[in-house]
Amino acid sequence: ANLQFYKNEAEQSVPVLTDFLLKQEQFEKVRQAFEAKSDAQRTREEVNRYNLLVDETNAALRIFNQTNERLNQQRGQLVDRWNQVNEAFLRRHIPR
Repeated sequence: ANLQFYKNEAEQSVPVLTDFLLKQEQFEKVRQAFEAKSDAQRTREEVNRYNLLVDETNAALRIFNQTNERLNQQRGQLVDRWNQVNEAFLRRHIPR
C-alpha cells in the first residue's frame, strides 16, 4: 500500500503541484513587470493579461491546496497503519 501511494503520488499528484509552481513563477514575472509601470503606462491588454493570470494562479492554488491536503491525510493514514502493524509485529515476536 505504501509503495502504491508513492507511485500514485509521483505519477498523478506531483504534476498538479508542479503546475501550480510554474504558474506562480510565471505570475511573479508578469506581476513584477506590471508593477514596474505606472497606472498610466499600463495598456488594457496588460491589465487583462494580469487579471487572467491572477485568476489562473488562484485556481491553481486551490487545486494545489486540495491536493496537498489529500496527500497529507493519506500519508498520515499510512503512517498510522505502519505503526499499528509494527506494534503488532513487536508484540508477537519480542518476549516480555
